Amino acid sequence: MSRQQIKTGEVFEFDSFWRIPTGQENSETAQGRLKYHPVEGIELAVVDLRHGGAGLLDRPTPIPVLHGHDLQGKPCTLFDSIPVSTEGNLFGGHVREVLHSNRLVYGAHLDSMRDLEIGHAIVDLWGMTEWVNGIWETDGPVDDAQARRFLTRLWARLRVVRPRRRGAEGPAELPEGEVLNIPLDGAHLILQRGVATHDGKWAHDKRKAKVTAQFKLTTPVAYDEFSERFVRPLQDLMVLTTHGHVEIDGITILVPHEEEKWWGDREPIRTLDDVSIVERTRFDRRYPRGALSRQIPMPLRAWGNEAPDLIRRWFSFRHELGGPANLLFATLSKENATLEPDVLNLLSVAEGYHRRTLDVSPFAAEIHAQVLSLLGGIDDETVRDHYVVRLKYANEQSQKQRVRALFDRAEVVLPQVEGWRRMQLQPLIDTRNFLTHWGAPTGAVLNGWDLWAALNRVRIVLEINLFIDIGVDHETIGRAIGIGYHGRDFINGA
Repeated sequence: MSRQQIKTGEVFEFDSFWRIPTGQENSETAQGRLKYHPVEGIELAVVDLRHGGAGLLDRPTPIPVLHGHDLQGKPCTLFDSIPVSTEGNLFGGHVREVLHSNRLVYGAHLDSMRDLEIGHAIVDLWGMTEWVNGIWETDGPVDDAQARRFLTRLWARLRVVRPRRRGAEGPAELPEGEVLNIPLDGAHLILQRGVATHDGKWAHDKRKAKVTAQFKLTTPVAYDEFSERFVRPLQDLMVLTTHGHVEIDGITILVPHEEEKWWGDREPIRTLDDVSIVERTRFDRRYPRGALSRQIPMPLRAWGNEAPDLIRRWFSFRHELGGPANLLFATLSKENATLEPDVLNLLSVAEGYHRRTLDVSPFAAEIHAQVLSLLGGIDDETVRDHYVVRLKYANEQSQKQRVRALFDRAEVVLPQVEGWRRMQLQPLIDTRNFLTHWGAPTGAVLNGWDLWAALNRVRIVLEINLFIDIGVDHETIGRAIGIGYHGRDFINGA
């Protein structure tokens, strides 16, 4: 029997044998069947797993670690399995448990995820192939003549506003060998196009050939650090440039392994064992890959020969942004928008973004220190401490000033942002204050369509600022915004 295909984005199941690790390798195993669904997670139905353990009348407890193997002998580990049902006979017989988990390691027995050091990994993201192979400028959709005519008209309109820049439209194909090697801080990111589609069929059109990302780390790190430093920034880059919902299709860890030869005196054979990390995703993929053909706002081709530098800057800048970027992409990655929470999130992101990248104090530090020193004349220690704590941070810009600075930067790329700022910036701040403070609304609080338009405009402003900060030229940003939001009512007007 061939090995089971184990992928995060696809349903699979297999028969297996499991045991609770006790330090004794010859401990008894229980037969079970593991099923995986991207949204529902992992379900393991197993018989007689806990010999002499909890009875049918006892409340079953979670199992931190389970070791198992499939019928081909491939080892696997389940973490944090939660019992959801127990069946059996009170007076003897077998006991069947159903356990749920959100993480399966297929290819290794681990006691903790910290035991898995990652030095070389292959990451397959939903949307990466389309981003790398995406069309840009005069390239049209391969199989859709109507879309080609539409995009030709769109390009013509965009060129009126953004004249074409000569010499920067070279096809940003992957170089010879279909590989792009990008040096990062602590790793190399290698984008590689294969010869087959996602379905494993020969790709006669290389725009449909599957693209994967390899990370080769300078120093191996634990899985959580690898995910935070390398996988999350790549995933967020896909969200930013494609306007798509990006999930992990699979993470395969390549672990060096030595096998001794039974002949000759040569060095042992060095091989790579593959270990797959399979986790629950956040949404259900209603459409098969490639079923929705659309123009990607900013594919890899848009960056031309500057692509490696821009990707490297993105990883560095994404790390610098920290928490605000986590909140931003958690909001952008939602399947459905919710007006009030998303407005609060994006305004908070805008404030944190400005604080990290553009922060300027209203007054010189010496003036601020002089003002604080005046508080020393207050005799009442309670009163003095009260004002010292509150005035310590008084030499900072307000939220409105910070958000306005981001609007001002975006206006250079997209002229209509000036009208958005003039008509909606103060109402946005009024709306934020109404949503976070008790009492009747003051000022021009937005709701309904006006709030929806303002929310999307803040998103556009943040996108433009992100692209500016990693070095994308204004013309490319403007064209990408035009593609990504073409036909949306909120893109024009004030």
